[in-house]
Amino acid sequence: MIGMKALYNIGWVMEQTWQHLLFAHWPVAARHIQPLLPSGLELDTYDGTAWVSAIPFHVTQMHLRGIPPFPGLRDFPECNLRTYVTYRGTPGVYFFRLDAGHVLVPALARIGFHIPYRYAKFYFSSTHQQTICRFQTNGHLHPGGLSCIYQPILSAERFTPSDGSLEAWLVNRFHFFTHWHERLWRGDLAHEPWQLQKARWRLDENRLFGPFGFAPLAPEPLLFTAQPVTARIWPLVPA
Repeated sequence: MIGMKALYNIGWVMEQTWQHLLFAHWPVAARHIQPLLPSGLELDTYDGTAWVSAIPFHVTQMHLRGIPPFPGLRDFPECNLRTYVTYRGTPGVYFFRLDAGHVLVPALARIGFHIPYRYAKFYFSSTHQQTICRFQTNGHLHPGGLSCIYQPILSAERFTPSDGSLEAWLVNRFHFFTHWHERLWRGDLAHEPWQLQKARWRLDENRLFGPFGFAPLAPEPLLFTAQPVTARIWPLVPA
């Protein structure tokens, strides 16, 4: 088996740096999630509970391998909504929606990776103290949005999630799955270990869940900010 450090240098096609990232994790009843998954994917649970996560962040320095970042196409805000799955024993994530604040990114991502990107009108502003993220999508397919202000809890220490912990189970995911042309496909990515810090937020609006018909089991999510990472992404392969 190829180790992560070796994989990081072999065959990747795209590189991105992720900054000002928030993990917001909610427990959800498993029975509400499995029917939303493509055939063949199994819902992954932690101690019998399913989870969904909203992850706003800012992409910088996006570029294809061997090609410098394109001016005007390298930096943009994004938010994804995902759940946790396995396919034949391989853990990964399944995206319900991905919203990007650049009009070209969704079209390119749908062509290259066949995942449900949509363009959204974003306001995204970050300082060393807090990040403001607001976005809204319209139309008949997955309308909704998110409006929040988040920040790390400065008194909380940064940490790398330990093996077997819920935090590691939620964030250490290096595969995503998608359904295209009547079959499942897998995408792979690699980056350095996450450095997390407990966070707080002020949530003004969350309309991400409504189109999918599920509701969290807890009113407040687990919140963590993360130090920036640079991720390398591989082309899709049949799952």
